[in-house]
Amino acid sequence: MAELDLAKLKVKLHLKDPFLGCIAMQVKWKETNTGTASTTGGTIYYSPSFFEDYDTAEQVAIIAHECMHIALQHTTRAETFNLDFLYFPLIFFINSISISNFLYNILL
Repeated sequence: MAELDLAKLKVKLHLKDPFLGCIAMQVKWKETNTGTASTTGGTIYYSPSFFEDYDTAEQVAIIAHECMHIALQHTTRAETFNLDFLYFPLIFFINSISISNFLYNILL
């Protein structure tokens, strides 16, 4: 797969969902070698190798997923969460929004 073009992916997200696109454009992005994507609220960390197995629509959905964590303040409210109990429900919730409201519309 070609080199990851974050700017292109952020523009595609912005065109599809301006709210999440604005978040993607405003946060800091830092490349890591963790093999995944994550956020601390003000920064999205990503590993280019994580995106290699996905097509463009799926890459945009991954970015939207991380931006939804920011929009729903999961990182800032995490101190009040019992993460052992809520980690997977939060991920399932975010993914259900991603699939039903975002990725579904891209693929149609």
